[in-house]
Amino acid sequence: SADIDGRLHITGGMAPVPGLLGDATLGVSAALRGADITLSRLQLEGSTLRLSATGAKAADRLSLNWHLALADLKVLAPTVAGALQGQGKISGTPENFSATADLAGDVAAQGLPRGPVKLSLDATGLPSAPAGRLTAEGVLDRAPLSLVVAAQRGGDGTLHLAIDRADWKSAHAEGALTLPKGATLPQGRVTLRMARLADLEPLLGRPLAGGMTADADLTGPHALRLTLAATDAGLPGTVTVGRLALAAQVADPTTAPVVDARLTAQGLQAGAITGDLQLDAKGPQTALGLRLTAGLHGVGGADADATTTLTVNAKSRQILLAALQGTWKGETLRLLAPARIEFSDRVAVDRLRLGLGQAVLEVAGRATPTLDLTASLRNVTPDLAKPAFPGIEADGMLQADARLTGTTARPAGTVRLTATGLHTRTGPGRSLPPASITADATLQGQSARLDARLAAGTTTRLAVTGQAPLGPGPLDLRAVGGVDLAVLDPILSAQGRRVRGQLSLDATATGTAASPRLGGSAELANGEVQDFAQGVHLTGVQAALSANGEAVRITRFAATAGPGTLTASGSVGLAAPMPVDIAITARNARPLASDLVTALLDMDLTVRGQVQGKLAAGGQVLIHRADIQVPETMPPSVAVLDVRVAGAKPPPPPAPGPDIGLDLTLDAPGRIFVRGRGLDAELGGRLHVAGTAARPLPSGGFKLRRGTYSLAGTTLTFSSGEVTFNGASRIDPTLNFIATSTSASVVATLTVGGYASHPTIRLSSVPDLPQDEVLAHLLFGQSAASLSPFQLAEIAAGLAQISGVTGGGDPLNGIRKGLGLDRLSVGSSANPNQTTTASSSRNSTAPAVEAGRYVAPGVYVGAKQGTSGAETQATVQIDIARGLKLETGAGSGQGANNVGVTYEFQY
Repeated sequence: SADIDGRLHITGGMAPVPGLLGDATLGVSAALRGADITLSRLQLEGSTLRLSATGAKAADRLSLNWHLALADLKVLAPTVAGALQGQGKISGTPENFSATADLAGDVAAQGLPRGPVKLSLDATGLPSAPAGRLTAEGVLDRAPLSLVVAAQRGGDGTLHLAIDRADWKSAHAEGALTLPKGATLPQGRVTLRMARLADLEPLLGRPLAGGMTADADLTGPHALRLTLAATDAGLPGTVTVGRLALAAQVADPTTAPVVDARLTAQGLQAGAITGDLQLDAKGPQTALGLRLTAGLHGVGGADADATTTLTVNAKSRQILLAALQGTWKGETLRLLAPARIEFSDRVAVDRLRLGLGQAVLEVAGRATPTLDLTASLRNVTPDLAKPAFPGIEADGMLQADARLTGTTARPAGTVRLTATGLHTRTGPGRSLPPASITADATLQGQSARLDARLAAGTTTRLAVTGQAPLGPGPLDLRAVGGVDLAVLDPILSAQGRRVRGQLSLDATATGTAASPRLGGSAELANGEVQDFAQGVHLTGVQAALSANGEAVRITRFAATAGPGTLTASGSVGLAAPMPVDIAITARNARPLASDLVTALLDMDLTVRGQVQGKLAAGGQVLIHRADIQVPETMPPSVAVLDVRVAGAKPPPPPAPGPDIGLDLTLDAPGRIFVRGRGLDAELGGRLHVAGTAARPLPSGGFKLRRGTYSLAGTTLTFSSGEVTFNGASRIDPTLNFIATSTSASVVATLTVGGYASHPTIRLSSVPDLPQDEVLAHLLFGQSAASLSPFQLAEIAAGLAQISGVTGGGDPLNGIRKGLGLDRLSVGSSANPNQTTTASSSRNSTAPAVEAGRYVAPGVYVGAKQGTSGAETQATVQIDIARGLKLETGAGSGQGANNVGVTYEFQY
């Protein structure tokens, strides 16, 4: 007899033993009498496993009972949870014994709820003629599971296996197989059906759709037949197929298999791509012929067809590509000659030649384990890009050659690219000279030595030389070149712009490809920038940029703007978020000079912030003088039609501009003149613009200092006026001038508003009267019914002038410009600096001519002469402070000699 008791400490070793036992206790009691053995006690209690057994072997008979408990199934597999208890029995002789086992518990798989499981095994005839039956019942994913499998080995050694029952949710399997002694291929048939593949979603963790049936028929002595059918199956949102069918027959599958199979997929859909495909396989493994045909729709918005034929030798691991043809958007890719591909211990190609349009790609040599490969590309034209870019219309020819050795990890060899005659046939770029490119790369394992050159006409040259990494590694490149900016005329002229100058570049790139450091410089000499639409004109531009790896700095920028200068300095960081700090200065500059706006100013502006964040523009602009010209006639009204192709998607909205905050102050003590269409006004004031470039918030404005409106021979004096800018992309100020006249019980008002380029002149009155009546009260102080025919004609002319349909313009304006005057007007003989109403100006009986100009900022000198020659007067007006003026007058006539101080304010 023997008694063993003790403790086991399993701290490591092959899983799952440490998890099952860990800190365990062991107890054994056994006795031996002759050849008989009695086991009265066997107890093993570990961390998660408990096992006990009793039994005996007496008179050549076995008898053993065992009990088992497993507290946590995770020690067997991390995706399984739960517990199991079981018991069993072994009885009989060593030559013929039986065994039974029963297991029960609650089991949960990953993502599935816990459910009861019960397994039963009943085996007899062990070990020489075994026969048994396995039964499993339980609940898996809240659905009952039932499985019954029976197996038996006959006396002649034939093994029989039968699936009596296998059901879970919509899945069902059945069948029977027989494997004779010495055979390698069983005989029989097994079928599987699953009406809802979605039942597998909790087990696989991916959504499935559709249903399928499968059948394996091995009833023939030397053949295997497989059939598979699926409908509306696949991964929703990824790949689905309306109908999938496989029919395959394999003769002599275990010794010399010969395949005859067809796979068809109809109603295939992957994203926007739909279509059908068919794969045929026929022949032995040494010459298995494959043919694939596919017809697809929605490939890049067009149909695509492909056919390929090849022969596979599985033993020698070679592929003979006999035919290949694919068509997409009118272009056909085709195999020009049969090619052999080897994929044994190496991957090699024996002259693969592909044609696409006029282009030919040829590859030959070994790709693995070492490189010994040559490749060439010939006759590539821009027309090959038309399937992807239908609007491209260009000329040119590209060719490339490569000779590679070494390994794929450390390639060596040379690559040469040549492109000649690159030129677009449409658009503004069609007038640009043709370009040519040559690029040579010498591969050196981890890097490549580059030498690339670009030439366009006789004015554009660029060369890039140096070392570039093939993957991570140091970067050392240099770019040198120059261009005459006049070459951009064909592109910029269509936009109403022009640039001139010689641009030269000498830049370097070091560091790594992931984190490059830029250095070098770029210079512009004898530059000129002109925007005809906006009136921007800079001459004598001299600019220089330098980079030090961390930032690009404006080392010099100077330009002439009219009689003054414009300069800039600052930097832009190269590392995210790319900080910006730029200052712009103008002194006595005239950057704007157009038929609409001409300005003479000083300016101190800054732009600070981050390119990848927020930018802020702020500073001061002092306007010495500005002339805003109102067009004499309105342009014809042209309707802009929003034309769209039926069924086409609308164009995407324009991308939002940069987020630029504004803090700008425009200060103009005076000398802002608004003239044209009978309007002659002078303004001054201060305008502050806050907000952003997309949503500016202006405050303040330029207020009226004096102003008249000439209409049908009568001069109206404005009682208020203002000019502001709304922040639109165009340089076009908005107007708001008001003149009123009171006669009898009618208050007539003339308002000039809108943009300077498209002003609106509106007549109104209290009480409300027709336009001709309002104009009669403005011009003559009486109703239109009381006017003479000559006065009615003047009203008609006034209405035509207001509508902008007359083309005569203001003759005084042309004379004023020719004489270089700031003021030139014909009006009454009253003091021109005295504020008068429309009616007082209208009732003056002694017309007079006034002319003058500003001799210094805030100092106006003028003269007035009565048309009768009896009254003359010289006038000097000095601006002391905002709204406060000193006025003097000297001359002949009553009241011509005077000195006075006036103060004006808006209320």
